[in-house]
Amino acid sequence: SCEVVTADDKIREILRLSAQEEKVNRIVRVRCANNEPILLETTVIPLYLCPGLIEEDLERGSLYAVLREKYGLLLDHAYETYEVGKVRKEEAQHLECRVGLPAFIIERVTYLRNEVPVEWTKSVARGDRLRFTVLLVADQAQIRRQVEV
Repeated sequence: SCEVVTADDKIREILRLSAQEEKVNRIVRVRCANNEPILLETTVIPLYLCPGLIEEDLERGSLYAVLREKYGLLLDHAYETYEVGKVRKEEAQHLECRVGLPAFIIERVTYLRNEVPVEWTKSVARGDRLRFTVLLVADQAQIRRQVEV
């Protein structure tokens, strides 16, 4: 689902939004593997950067391609935070699992080269279906998601 909403205090702070810029695009998507839901993703992008974003077909297309091609936003880097949590009631409905199932809770903030934050995403990944592998290489880290179905 896609809708325009008013950012809460946490999102306003993360995305550095002024009172005049408090409207955001909120995109909620369920990611599947082998037709089974494994990840619930909620993405928030400032409306002032991407007016009309909710009109795009983001179920099939790439959000990042739309940001680049339609809005000219060249994403440069992101910070992701991983923690272990449990699936809550509303998330369990989307993920077709029981409430309290262990989950990875992943928050990402994505930036342009000039350090302007353009995206906040929270993902809830089923702990019984997803595994992460981290490759550490001389001052770099690459993370690969691996699905266990």
